[in-house]
Amino acid sequence: ALGGFDDDASTKALLAMLAEKEDEYNLVPKGFAVMSLGRLGGKQALAALLVLADERSAKGHYKSQEKLESPTRGYAALALGLYARPMETRQGPYDRPRHQRALDLRAARLADGDEKLEMRTACAVALGLAGRTESLPKLQAVAGKLGKRDELIAGYLLLARGMLGDSGMIKPAARLLREANDDTSVAGILARRAAV
Repeated sequence: ALGGFDDDASTKALLAMLAEKEDEYNLVPKGFAVMSLGRLGGKQALAALLVLADERSAKGHYKSQEKLESPTRGYAALALGLYARPMETRQGPYDRPRHQRALDLRAARLADGDEKLEMRTACAVALGLAGRTESLPKLQAVAGKLGKRDELIAGYLLLARGMLGDSGMIKPAARLLREANDDTSVAGILARRAAV
């Protein structure tokens, strides 16, 4: 709800939620707070989301393994995709400040084979959520380098390409759905759902 009220009080409340120590009881509320910040935008929101999604802390230190694997980091990637969407105004579409930086960082994390798989899938979907067709070549380039073991990321790349209206994703999506019927792993099931 706060994500629908563009004022300082909303941003302050959502940032306060992010500052809380993460545990099993507040993981879902923190995820919603992150997504609301992406929707609200604003300088403070963008700065918080960039730090949350990065592999380094605000002081430049590498984050602990626990923080790198936190679902909140994936939420931040998705929220940056929402942040980068063109905003509709009465005068026409408006680009938020530094939206291209948010997209470039997501594309870099997506292309990084050493990045956590969950983060790479979140970055793929973030590029789709941004609704900017200039991201298509980056999604297609990553898709062209995937092997058989990369089925999960392949499914989410297809989802992102579909969000951007890439008709070239139809054949690979159909192929994934035909060939993966025997794969009952979580990765295989999620890949097929994303492809659908």
